[in-house]
Amino acid sequence: MANDKLIGSLLMIAALAGFLIYTWLLFLTEPTLQFIVIKLTVYLGIVIVLAIIGYIGYTLATTPPPIPPEELEKVLRSSSEETVEEE
Repeated sequence: MANDKLIGSLLMIAALAGFLIYTWLLFLTEPTLQFIVIKLTVYLGIVIVLAIIGYIGYTLATTPPPIPPEELEKVLRSSSEETVEEE
């Protein structure tokens, strides 16, 4: 429990530090650096969204189709009959 509170506190401090650093980079530095920060933010956002879409596509493409209910019932019946015969 205490470990969770420590991790939570560290995450909150890291988030606050990240917020302050990002705000400083975006508003209080020279325009060239501000432009680079904006470009990196947009780029990383797009890359993350596209990676999630790609992962969903990969999962859909490689997941086998579900077994139709009729075949599933047959498989379940045959496995339950085998279990009864073994006993």
